[in-house]
Amino acid sequence: MKNHDERTRALEAMQKIDAIAKQYLNTLRMPEPTAPSTGPYLLGKSSLKNLEGVHPDLVWIVQYAIRTTKQDFTVTDGIRTIDEQAEYVRRGVSQTMRSKHLIQSDGFGHAVDLVPWINGQARWELEACYKIMEAMRRASWEPECLLRWGGAWVRLYNETPLCAPDKLVEAYVKRKRQVGKPAFIDGPHYEMVWNSIAT
Repeated sequence: MKNHDERTRALEAMQKIDAIAKQYLNTLRMPEPTAPSTGPYLLGKSSLKNLEGVHPDLVWIVQYAIRTTKQDFTVTDGIRTIDEQAEYVRRGVSQTMRSKHLIQSDGFGHAVDLVPWINGQARWELEACYKIMEAMRRASWEPECLLRWGGAWVRLYNETPLCAPDKLVEAYVKRKRQVGKPAFIDGPHYEMVWNSIAT
């Protein structure tokens, strides 16, 4: 009976600590996006589902971007398991097992894939990805969250404030050719390289 009472008290103490920790984390998270919607787009159920487990700063940016983008998009990838990432690498659609789609040390995923939604279906069209990139770049200014865009593997916000997306891709391809390596253009991909919340 004594051991049972001790286990019960220990469990209750752990639950209280967990509740306090969750309350503290909620105070750190960004408020809901307040950008006035300039387009007709909203995130669908599957997109919201795919954002589960993604870092709240990055979720905030995606939610802000969908309100202002000139190109509708769907979130096709947020969190990946190790097995899923290994399959992506095997198929050649990803190049590393150190993907930020995997759960990071802070318990969140740090990457999303935003694919253009055109005529009722996901379309991997680079021109359409450029419009999404512009919305993501604008959105990342608000929380000062530094993102890397997979279209040219450059950091948005500080490295690309005035550069057109197509010019960034051209420059990236040129750099890779100069060193004799193929370019890996992943237009839908965004990953965190710094965020305003200490993790």
